Amino acid sequence: MSRNAAQDSPVIFELLDKEQARGRTPYGKDVFEERFGHLYREPKPGKNGGFLATDLQAEVETWPFRADRKKREQAS
Repeated sequence: MSRNAAQDSPVIFELLDKEQARGRTPYGKDVFEERFGHLYREPKPGKNGGFLATDLQAEVETWPFRADRKKREQAS
């Protein structure tokens, strides 16, 4: 997609509740909360919020690849 096409497109996102968000991962309740709980968006205290699917994706994309991690471990 060209840069101009992306700029002219509306931003589409999915706001997922906790169960929907957890269902997009292979993790159980406790591990999900540990790894992704900080991504919960709450508009106002006490109001229903959720997880943006794009935030979940971005978080996972920051995790290192196993091969890269092993190379770093071997180098040190």
